[in-house]
Amino acid sequence: MTIFIQPAYFQLGEYVRRFTENGSTLTELNIAVAYVRMSGVSRISEVLAADGANSRVVVGANQGNTSAEAIAFLYENVDELYICNRGQVVFHPKLYILRTTGRAVVVVGSNNLTGAGLYRNVEAASVLEFDMSLQGEQYEAIAYKLFDANLLLEDAGVEQISTKNIARVVREFPTEIELQRSEADLRSKRKGSAPAAKKKTKKKAAKKVVAELADIPPPDFDVRSWALRVSEKYGLSVSEGTSDYGLEDDKEGLRAGGVVSEIDGAQLQWSPSPKAFSKRLSSWDISDSAAPGQIQIPKRFWNAFPQLENKQLTSVGAEQADISIKAVFHATKLSSVNCNARAVLYCPSEEQPRSNDELRFTLHNKSAIPGKLTSGDCLAFFWVGRVLHVVFINEPLANELEIEGRFSTLTDEQVDSIKEVFEIA
Repeated sequence: MTIFIQPAYFQLGEYVRRFTENGSTLTELNIAVAYVRMSGVSRISEVLAADGANSRVVVGANQGNTSAEAIAFLYENVDELYICNRGQVVFHPKLYILRTTGRAVVVVGSNNLTGAGLYRNVEAASVLEFDMSLQGEQYEAIAYKLFDANLLLEDAGVEQISTKNIARVVREFPTEIELQRSEADLRSKRKGSAPAAKKKTKKKAAKKVVAELADIPPPDFDVRSWALRVSEKYGLSVSEGTSDYGLEDDKEGLRAGGVVSEIDGAQLQWSPSPKAFSKRLSSWDISDSAAPGQIQIPKRFWNAFPQLENKQLTSVGAEQADISIKAVFHATKLSSVNCNARAVLYCPSEEQPRSNDELRFTLHNKSAIPGKLTSGDCLAFFWVGRVLHVVFINEPLANELEIEGRFSTLTDEQVDSIKEVFEIA
């Protein structure tokens, strides 16, 4: 175990951002914090939305320091989001768990998921690193005990966020501008009651030292555009003004990047619409009994599909909408079959045991798939015009194209290579 003090010799934000810089793929991400702000999520957004990672975040809800925009961002970019409200008892852990195939780390410290908490504040963090080839069982035991066994307890005020409650939950949090004004009012009151000159000089000197030590990177996307879209979507009150999203010295850092789009009028997506992605099939995807022929599409790729239609209420109180799609399934270079497909967004009712919304994809013509796909098989999905091509990628080709993880966004170069191999015009 190593103990780090931030910001002089360690910045948790950079540690998280660089965790996979050796080329390894993030497979698991678990975070539990008291506060979340756009200044934090915007600086590790690529990690939060990493392809192939099973990501879960738990956030405290009863101290008024988390923003509505940050909650909306997490909902759209991690697999599972939980809000913890224990009434008089404050939810206050700061836990970051990251794992690749060969390495894992558990960070327990004082760092909230804010720009200041990840970079600028004086914080302390204990870092436990694990070699998964030698310490896999030890890591599993510690990670489970810290996160699943103690933080994901419904009877302790933990609520999972879904389509059913996201609008209500977002509106329960203050906006970034409201938080900034509240903080400015508090600073003004403190300044008014201070013994003036002496304390003012100390404060300036301290701020200068911290600014020299803390090199804070710019956000990964246009934060202000995201905040405006969230406000419009959820009807948040935004009066005139600007927000620096928690970092006073970040005047040039809000660079343009992601765009926001809608799926069925209900989903916000941060990332530019990924028109191509890969997915390794799970046992559920290939089940003959649970949902024959239906493949679950990870949430981060929902906006790769057209606007859904035919919204309806099922007999069990669930909501669903779907879209019919022209598709071609490619098993080999010489075997391709035209077949219609369907994408269905299914939102279970509160009475149903499962709470996760699901986008399910199925080919209508089951005979288009020769033999039987098995768990672990890789499929590539990409559009050519208005036709969706679904391609079976064997292991040699997956290795050649460097397609890794349970699912991933495909680059233009990877798609071009697949088109060349399967002679897709």
